Amino acid sequence: MRGIYIALIVIGIIIFLWFGWGFLSPFIWEQPDYTVLKRLGKTEIREYAPTRILITETSLWGNAFGVLSSYIFGDNKENKKIAMTTPVQSTRDTEKGTYRMVFFLPKKWKNKKLPTPKGTNITFQTQDSKLIATVRYYGLQNRSKRENAEKILMRELQENNYSPLGQPFLFQYSDPLVPPPLRRSEVGIIVYKKEK
Repeated sequence: MRGIYIALIVIGIIIFLWFGWGFLSPFIWEQPDYTVLKRLGKTEIREYAPTRILITETSLWGNAFGVLSSYIFGDNKENKKIAMTTPVQSTRDTEKGTYRMVFFLPKKWKNKKLPTPKGTNITFQTQDSKLIATVRYYGLQNRSKRENAEKILMRELQENNYSPLGQPFLFQYSDPLVPPPLRRSEVGIIVYKKEK
């Protein structure tokens, strides 16, 4: 019996630490600066400050993540590492059958020369200030949750006189070690306010 109690205590400690990581991780990773301008039901209208980004486009989501993460973890010509940030932004281009993925660069790289990629599938950009509308949801990523969040987003934008620009994208904030119920995602889209 004593062995069972010890095992239960150990399991409890592991679960506690696992969920503790899930609660703390959003405060550990750097995020791009933004200001919440308005809340429309479940939708947030945010103004994002200018920031530098890394972009790649591939046929598979996992390949896109691999290209960018390898680069920031030091697989570049100078073998320099760049800290990971959140969220990871991805868009599925259904016509081309590709994924476009974006990593936001830490602020310390705002004016610094970036390491040279070993391949040609990474581009750098400075993203201008923009308005982005988002709807947040939690749990494991699936199409149903994303489509539901997208419907809410589009309905609330229409009801409040905002027009979307381009197509929706996905913001993913949580690393794979975060417990599934605590994993945070958002559907987002660039918007502008229509004149009445």
